[in-house]
Amino acid sequence: MSRFASLSSPSSRVRGNLQARLYYAREKNRNLRKAANAPISLNGAIVGDISDTGSLPTGWQWEVGFDVGLTLEVLEISNRDGHQALTIKISGTNTSGSTQYPGIRVTTEVAAEDEEFTFSVLAELLDESDPLMEDPRISIQSRLDNSYLSVTNTVIPSTWDNAEVVHTVAATANQAIAFLLDNSLDNGESVDVTFQVAMIKMKRTG
Repeated sequence: MSRFASLSSPSSRVRGNLQARLYYAREKNRNLRKAANAPISLNGAIVGDISDTGSLPTGWQWEVGFDVGLTLEVLEISNRDGHQALTIKISGTNTSGSTQYPGIRVTTEVAAEDEEFTFSVLAELLDESDPLMEDPRISIQSRLDNSYLSVTNTVIPSTWDNAEVVHTVAATANQAIAFLLDNSLDNGESVDVTFQVAMIKMKRTG
């Protein structure tokens, strides 16, 4: 027997390479779909006042500063119904002299006019002791370089349930931004609201 007899022919090697490429392409697409459906990570969250020892999850941003009379606290990092959950409290009196929007920016996506995004959250409003902030909401905003253009929102449920917002991106917008607590607070008004969230997702759906 020739010492080359056991080597595969060129055509079989081509078929093998093609099959390998197809396999890895399918795996890549499957992993991309899994990543698109995965919840936004809560990694980086630390219990405490975020102006001191506490921290929001990595990449999240509170939309107001620490000198306007308001406080944001991560009260608890827990497990609820098999999902990692955050309990968040926003409280205080707006002393800034102007209207504030003490929302939490969860994610910012590059967007174009008429694209559709869906923002969903497992959530529960645990306490709302000050009536000046009625019906705390989640939202998606269209913005052009961080300048507000339009918004779609829905109320955080009073019992543990899924809240979902579907938003069509406004003309000239280049950002779709997901927010927890999309509410305004006039100068001199107070807030004391606690809510729990889990399974936070932001997807391009159209």
